Amino acid sequence: MLVTASLTFGQAGSMNKIVPYETAEVYEVGPKAGIVGYSPYPGSGIDIEKDLVYSIEGRQLDFDSLNMSFIGNWPFGSSYSVTSDSIENIVFLGSGGGVEILDITNPSSPEKISEVRARSLVDDSFYDPSTNLLYLAAYNSGVEIWDLSDITSPVRIGRCPTPPYPRGGVSVSGDYAYAATVGNGFRVIDVSDPTNPYEVSYCNIPGLVWDSDISGSYVYLAASTQGLQVVDISNPLLPNIVGSYVTGYISGVFVSGGYAYLVDPNYGLRIVDVSDPENPIPVGSCATQGDPVRLVVIGNYAYIASAWSGSEGGGVIVIDVSEPSNPAQIGYYEDFCQYITGLGSYIYAVSPQGLLTLDVSDPSDPELVSTHNLPGDMRDLAISGNYLYTGSNGFRVFDVSDPSYPVQIAVSDTLAQLIEVSGDYAIFAPL
Repeated sequence: MLVTASLTFGQAGSMNKIVPYETAEVYEVGPKAGIVGYSPYPGSGIDIEKDLVYSIEGRQLDFDSLNMSFIGNWPFGSSYSVTSDSIENIVFLGSGGGVEILDITNPSSPEKISEVRARSLVDDSFYDPSTNLLYLAAYNSGVEIWDLSDITSPVRIGRCPTPPYPRGGVSVSGDYAYAATVGNGFRVIDVSDPTNPYEVSYCNIPGLVWDSDISGSYVYLAASTQGLQVVDISNPLLPNIVGSYVTGYISGVFVSGGYAYLVDPNYGLRIVDVSDPENPIPVGSCATQGDPVRLVVIGNYAYIASAWSGSEGGGVIVIDVSEPSNPAQIGYYEDFCQYITGLGSYIYAVSPQGLLTLDVSDPSDPELVSTHNLPGDMRDLAISGNYLYTGSNGFRVFDVSDPSYPVQIAVSDTLAQLIEVSGDYAIFAPL
């Protein structure tokens, strides 16, 4: 089970608390005791102050249960997505159920511009600079649309559910957004009015879709055991599979220059000629170490994010693809990476410690130039007055005087389990 750092605040009545493992339920006390509201998503910590319920949840959704309604959250945690925009020199770094928007004009010192607080784990993002709209593939919440006209103050303006969840990513072309969901196909959403997005068509896809890329009138899907699936979207109202290449297990796809570059976690890189999308033809491959997950292609080089396989082989793998029929590994940066993007001569990769910025002006020797840290997972919380305290992977203090927008005001790297806050002291159990 995937649990991300996230605080969710809800409105309650006169209630006591109980913390089951898989749900956070709220009970009314008194002679007519009974369930009056609940959150149906996994949680690992809860506390109540007056008429507010504070909980740590693994996943959130826009819902108002009986006598219980969402007020605000602090959703940040480990990253499961990273995308970039070359026009404005911006990186959108997924952070649990949120996104940090970073100015990378100076790659050696990324600066946080603002943040987005989504309502569920952010698996992917797509930014359209022509409209200043950011589209998020946000797990149980579906596709969320955020207006970044004032990039210092993002505002959510629309949302479209995409059951079960858009783990395979989101792309936008013209008036349509394309969301690839895990286990339930490919969905087309009309976003001509971004304040009122709605699904207009659907295409069943074999396999679990983990990644997607759009090129021209086609969407290319990394469909796990079903390899590469090619969907024709020339008519968005009638998307249909027109080509496929089934081999191994495909978790990542990037299309460039008439080729689809595929990541096979059990092998490495596979290159397929898609100049005729209806007839994909394999042309080359390159075995890699570790557990490759995602990739980006810039010029003549493919950069692969690889997790560890056992105790070694993780990091960023650089492969020369100038000759697609004969790709060869030429560089490597050791770490643990799962998601990746790139701009110019810099690669941005997600590791457990946060965002790594690598200078690849010499692709054979990637050099780390900066690290942008992210908060880790949280497991417990306590509240006292206007302050909320969380523990487990670091000790954090939040000002919740405005429950709709909690603000982190202090952090310590203490690794321990928070037990209680009493007066001026926080009590921890050592790990």
